Amino acid sequence: FEYLNVRNAMMHENQDDDVYQYRDYINRLSSMFEKLEPRHYTKAMEWVEDLKLPEDVVLTIAQEKLQQLTDGSRRKYPTAYLMKVFDTTALDFANRGIRTVEDAKRELMRGRPSFKLAVKVLNHFGLRRSPTLPEIELADKWLMDWQFDEKQVLAAIKLTTNSTNPSFAYLD
Repeated sequence: FEYLNVRNAMMHENQDDDVYQYRDYINRLSSMFEKLEPRHYTKAMEWVEDLKLPEDVVLTIAQEKLQQLTDGSRRKYPTAYLMKVFDTTALDFANRGIRTVEDAKRELMRGRPSFKLAVKVLNHFGLRRSPTLPEIELADKWLMDWQFDEKQVLAAIKLTTNSTNPSFAYLD
């Protein structure tokens, strides 16, 4: 399914790639689902054209939300439900001016256990700020890859007291 400008399509028999500027965006979005209906494509175009969100930010929303909703569960959500979740997030990001992939990822990770752990580590270090993406990724590695729980990581922080400048890298 793709949207074409009828006038351009009729005038240009050899349809160049510039006739349909959202081809890659729509293809990448549709590859995340088994089937998208025309109303889903319309909604996806609204996020880019009406809300003025960059395509990469919308794709990041879709990827992260899909991963959050399906992570560790076999439950299959209907496409309509997923599109509603994406729409709510896209509206929120547009209203708050989140326009970069890095800012979008940071916001989307707020609900994850790795974000909460990274905040606790920062608090222990006496830093009152939001964690950066690399810090969240390290916390994710400790929880997911190494299978530590939060108590084990917080216990390891006590070993960093010998360092003059404790950091995530040192803790790692």
